[in-house]
Amino acid sequence: MVNEAFTKFRKSLKNKEQREVLDRLLHKHSEECKKAINAEIDTDQRHTTILNMCAYAFSESGPLRTTGYHFIRVEPLYDYRGEKGNKIFDLVLYNNQNKKAILIECKSRMGTPGDILKDLADQIANTNDHKTELEEEVGGEIDDIEFVICSIPQDIEELARVVSDEPVILWSVDLFHFTLKLFNFGKDNGELIAKKQLHQDQNLREQLYEKTESRGQIEGTKITPSSHFCRILSRIFVKITQQILFKSSGEEKRFWLNDLTKVVSEELPWCEQNDVDRITEEIYKNSIELKLINIVQEKENPKDIEFGLKMGARNSKVVEQNVIDKYIESRCKERSPILAIAEYQKAVAESPGSLDYQFAKAEENSSEDK
Repeated sequence: MVNEAFTKFRKSLKNKEQREVLDRLLHKHSEECKKAINAEIDTDQRHTTILNMCAYAFSESGPLRTTGYHFIRVEPLYDYRGEKGNKIFDLVLYNNQNKKAILIECKSRMGTPGDILKDLADQIANTNDHKTELEEEVGGEIDDIEFVICSIPQDIEELARVVSDEPVILWSVDLFHFTLKLFNFGKDNGELIAKKQLHQDQNLREQLYEKTESRGQIEGTKITPSSHFCRILSRIFVKITQQILFKSSGEEKRFWLNDLTKVVSEELPWCEQNDVDRITEEIYKNSIELKLINIVQEKENPKDIEFGLKMGARNSKVVEQNVIDKYIESRCKERSPILAIAEYQKAVAESPGSLDYQFAKAEENSSEDK
């Protein structure tokens, strides 16, 4: 897992032992890189699971549909997400009868509680700044908005300990039993409602105080525009395989840019066309780089570009894993050599003795080889 710069640096080293030390550093950083990206993907998948549980509970077939609140869309106000993409919530619910909206932030892993509340303040301010645009998205006037953070019980309990006057309602989610539950601060309901730390709607409160099972899946929520790019990529390739390539009888499976754009639009149904086009371009450019596809034929109209799939797998799980493996290999090939060289150079410059053990180990291995 090397690049040209690493190869050049390795050749510049004076002896075999130095190169073996560098190789071990490369192996260390490659393994750490793989673990880190896999952890990112797993975290993002858990986030999507929590999002789906919240959304499905208030869908047309969900257990909380009788509350009058309905799931509207993921990532409301996406166009106003901010430079880091952290100024919006994960989904919005809306009650057309009482003209109330609930914005929910899902957390698969909680950071420092103080930072979470600081981010929440920015999200609330951004929402208030764009209330008119939010009303357009939900399709009606909004008289009041409640804000929710939803995460696993231990993280919610930790967050609850630092909540003071922040207008936030907490839900806990059990990922083993697929249940949602309203967190009980253990204080007077009137005081909590006044602080907007408890739902004003009594029916909603009572139903959420009971554990609500929510196992369903809503189409268009398996990925979101803000999902980890590897998950977006693997999901799109699974759909390309299912929807298009199964129909092809030729040995070389082909599809067109229009096909790819259509799949992206279906999987990200709340995206505006300009975002669909941007994400589609990012997908096919990365796919070419990862050698998942190649351009079979350029066309005068860019929308008619023809692609060939370079993977032979058809099974969805195999396709998904192939994409993930290629993505991780490519990203680690970029990062690991840089980190290995940097660690080697730093150790030599700041503390040559820190590499003594590594050199000794390399010499020992060299002797054994003889």
